[in-house]
Amino acid sequence: MRFVPAALAFALALGTVAVGGCALNYTVAATPAAVGADAKITADVVKDQGITKVTIQIENLAPAERVAAGSTSFVVWARREGGAWLRVGALKYDEGARRAVAEQWTVPETTFELQVTAEAGPMPEAPSTTVVVTQKVN
Repeated sequence: MRFVPAALAFALALGTVAVGGCALNYTVAATPAAVGADAKITADVVKDQGITKVTIQIENLAPAERVAAGSTSFVVWARREGGAWLRVGALKYDEGARRAVAEQWTVPETTFELQVTAEAGPMPEAPSTTVVVTQKVN
């Protein structure tokens, strides 16, 4: 019988704990506010920590000011069903590529509604009514 060195056993145990997530993949057509845009959302649910790591990529997305007059940013929001919206962050937008991206953002929920809105700035207190993408993550 061979014994596994303690350091290796510890590293293997940590790897087992860290891999406890479940990745969900969504392909979502944008709302009529952003006709022609398509989103890919990956939600890596880590149930034992009560969090979800979210990656969002929206292709063929017009600039925010063309989606809604006076807008400069695309902002991601999350909420428990029936709860208040929590601002997750502002997407990084590349006007030349017409693409918006968020990589590995953490949402403190494992089941929630997700939406992207066009906003007058990157730090609004509440979402506007101009929803670009919406998805239920569960």
